Amino acid sequence: MESILHDNPNAEIIRNIISTEWDMFDKVCNLGGRAACQDDSATFFIMRCSQFLPWEKAVLQSYEEDLKKAKETGENLVEMKYAYMMSFDDPEYFDKYLASDMPATGEEKKAAANAAMDMILKGFREAAEEYPAFTRLGRPESGSRKDNAGTSFEVYMRSELLTYSEKTLGLFLEMIKNKIESHVNFACEIYENTAKFYGFASLEEAESVIEYNSSRSPE
Repeated sequence: MESILHDNPNAEIIRNIISTEWDMFDKVCNLGGRAACQDDSATFFIMRCSQFLPWEKAVLQSYEEDLKKAKETGENLVEMKYAYMMSFDDPEYFDKYLASDMPATGEEKKAAANAAMDMILKGFREAAEEYPAFTRLGRPESGSRKDNAGTSFEVYMRSELLTYSEKTLGLFLEMIKNKIESHVNFACEIYENTAKFYGFASLEEAESVIEYNSSRSPE
């Protein structure tokens, strides 16, 4: 698992980020009690590392600073992300129980998050079209928990973006723009890393294997 990260020049920063996030994730209080995923550090590492590996160093450093400041002030950015998710999945509950404890979100920050999501979702759809078997195993593109088996990719990612500082979000947005200009699909980068973590040589190989196995499965 570490071999994929080892060759990345930002490996130390990524490890520090994931370690801090895991500590925060471990402390998240769920309505139905502790979730099983809070005891699955291996999957957490794979999912988070897959996302961070394509990030530019400046964005990683800024987010690492966000996490450091949050720890110093007693804030839990991961718990905040799940609260934002509730604002989309169950706005009535969010308004009644959570909204008063959340920091104010300025219009400029909302606009930056929306701009980033528009570009990310476009890449997500392109990835789903090119690798339908692999992407089908992950989160659905949109919808709420009331409509799907779990929180959608859009809700999850949008909620995470809102936890970033304005500096980090601005750098992140610029990074996504740069990737698009260079014809790089951020969603495919994440999926490529995930596939490799699970032992495939590439995303293409993972797609072929999953598609083949699905075709052989009894209906």
